[in-house]
Amino acid sequence: MRLEILLTIGLVRSWLGTFVGFRRASSNATSFKCRESSSSCVLAGRRTARAISRRPEYARAPSLVSSLWGLGSRAPILILRNRSDPAVAFDFNPIYLVWLLVATSAALTVEAVYLLCVSTVSYRSQINRRLMLSKEQEDRESVLVELRRERGLTKGGNYQINFVALNRLILQSGITMGFARLVGIVAVTSVVASVLTLLFRNNLMEAIFVGLLSATALPYFVLRILRGNRQKKFDAQFPDALDTIARSLRAGHPVPIAIAMVGREMPDPIGSEFGMVSDEITYGADLETAMRNLYCRVGSDDLPLFITAVGIQGSTGGNLGEILENLSSVIRQRFKMRRKIRALAAEGRASAMILSALPIGIFVVIQMVAPDFYGAVWHEHLTKVLISFAVAWMAIGNLIMFKMVNFRI
Repeated sequence: MRLEILLTIGLVRSWLGTFVGFRRASSNATSFKCRESSSSCVLAGRRTARAISRRPEYARAPSLVSSLWGLGSRAPILILRNRSDPAVAFDFNPIYLVWLLVATSAALTVEAVYLLCVSTVSYRSQINRRLMLSKEQEDRESVLVELRRERGLTKGGNYQINFVALNRLILQSGITMGFARLVGIVAVTSVVASVLTLLFRNNLMEAIFVGLLSATALPYFVLRILRGNRQKKFDAQFPDALDTIARSLRAGHPVPIAIAMVGREMPDPIGSEFGMVSDEITYGADLETAMRNLYCRVGSDDLPLFITAVGIQGSTGGNLGEILENLSSVIRQRFKMRRKIRALAAEGRASAMILSALPIGIFVVIQMVAPDFYGAVWHEHLTKVLISFAVAWMAIGNLIMFKMVNFRI
């Protein structure tokens, strides 16, 4: 940061020096001194004007390389610029560049002061959501209850609504706004979509249809996308968590302490989830029940192997550290294979995206170039039927291409 500030200040000083020298050279070249009478001054002025009119109209500009690094001659470089030509009549004022560099230097200075003086918050308290709440509330039970309520669970860890599939989807998506606030946001979005449709389309049935779609299908797909992204992030962190637990077990710590270490050292989502497992074990739950609650909250495909290994070790014994190391290696190999398949299928995905975007792009271009091409038949009922049929076939084709370039390992 200090190096960036010093470089910026040096750059500003160099541009200022170049600009001042350029202005002085320009004023000395165009001005003349008159030491005699007024008539001689007029004569000298006319001679100077004739001499200037005989010369080609050049505009001088300082050398960018020499001004930045101080290399070479300090004389400005001649740039052929005919001032009578309207195409090149624009003359850039270097003072704007100086102001831009000064503003950049000031912004870097403010950032440096902020990072040195203001940012005094402990990094460890910002690792995950659970540690942030632990900083505000000293009671770990209160932190556990707050995390459960944010995720749509009751104080005891049960579902809030009887619709288990919806409650599980909300829980696994990782949103922390609560069930009541989520319902309010969905209701407001549905009403706004209905009103806008009614204003623009002036059709009550379409407005009702859009409102129902915004209240049912749209939140469902959004929650599924959030759940998929959260599970991918959890799966990417899971091998590191297994390695941490295995090293802790080899150091002589019990399994609950090793799980609590993951909750302290790793970011979300895996940090808060394993921290909740540690808190549940602390307040009376057995290890296997806490691990099954973890699987219900996350839904990852790799968690059942870990839960089974911990359950077998707790009942019959065994070298759990070696088992977790092997499991971590297997999960990493699966990730490696997935990335290799994704790289091999990149061409197919690109072809699918191009083929999907091509009809839409052609439709937009035709509407811009020749609006009457579709405008003459847009109001016909057969046109809407054919367009719906084409969209359906296009969706089927996209689904087939998606299945061809995506594999489950």
